Amino acid sequence: MAGSALGRSHSAARAPALVAGRSSQSMVSGSDEAARRAREVEGEVKTAAATWFEKMDRDGDGTISVNEFLAGYSNLESELSPPARQSMALAAERMITGLASQIVNEVEQDKEKVRLSLRRLKGDLEDLDYRAGENLKLTETEILMLSAMTFMSFASPAFFSLKVVEVLIPSMAALAAALGLTFEYVGKVAVSGGKEVAATSLPPP
Repeated sequence: MAGSALGRSHSAARAPALVAGRSSQSMVSGSDEAARRAREVEGEVKTAAATWFEKMDRDGDGTISVNEFLAGYSNLESELSPPARQSMALAAERMITGLASQIVNEVEQDKEKVRLSLRRLKGDLEDLDYRAGENLKLTETEILMLSAMTFMSFASPAFFSLKVVEVLIPSMAALAAALGLTFEYVGKVAVSGGKEVAATSLPPP
């Protein structure tokens, strides 16, 4: 009686260990099966890739040119079933449509940037023209003086003696040169103002 009870307790003690051993064996066998299946799938993928590359590489140089790719694509398209061909055509259409819409959006954005730049440039030119128009190029007095000096230099030999003409014409020329230098200074000031407007309006590079 005591021996049989001891045997049953010993068997009960060994039961969890047996269950744990069997579960660990099943887990190991399951992981081995998954690893084996993964190796099989990897081998199938490599084989399919090698077969596809060999089929596409018609000249056997180890590379696929554009012409070879297009020829292989044509053969693949002819081998596909109508539903698969239609789905491929739809996918290609979506891809081309998306690419075209992206290009169109970029073009529209560029056009908008050009419009903004043109409007800004137009405003700057109007501002520059307004500032330049504030300063008169020649006043009425200066125009009258230049006209009088030109007429006197031209008509002085007919109305004055030679000694007067020898003094009068160089004097008129010197006065005209002085006015010319004044106009040159005013012009340089206007150019400097235009450069300042351009530097203020144009964005930095």
